[in-house]
Amino acid sequence: KPMEKKLLDVLNRYGYKGENVKAYIECFDPSSLKKLRFELGTNLPFIQLVGSGGSFSSMWTKEGLKEISAYANGIGPSKWIIEKNPAYVLWAHDSRLVVHPYTFRADDLLPGVYQTFEQELYRFYFVYNVDGVITDFADKAVQFLRACRIKK
Repeated sequence: KPMEKKLLDVLNRYGYKGENVKAYIECFDPSSLKKLRFELGTNLPFIQLVGSGGSFSSMWTKEGLKEISAYANGIGPSKWIIEKNPAYVLWAHDSRLVVHPYTFRADDLLPGVYQTFEQELYRFYFVYNVDGVITDFADKAVQFLRACRIKK
């Protein structure tokens, strides 16, 4: 059975309504986000997750990002997409999309590139200019953001 209506029912029951909630619905499937936005009429904030595999390649372009901006508030690309093409963040911002790449892990750094989790976060926030990150180490990310006085 389609889960989109059930998801909205649960979110509504717990007070998650409207565009100003402090949460995002993240999804790899654009059809689910489009159904929520256009058929079910919610204005909750959405993040279109963007994989690094070929099936997502149309989303790696300026045109693809413009299409995403019709139904989502932001993108959650694999961080490797940004590493390969840092302009991707600028393109997304030009399409009025926030950028929250995934997945940042303190226990799985790219050897020879980042020596610390904080170094990786620094590069993404201050060099690539992302708006947020998806991480399994929220405590460490929040500590980093507080130390840098970033309120994102």
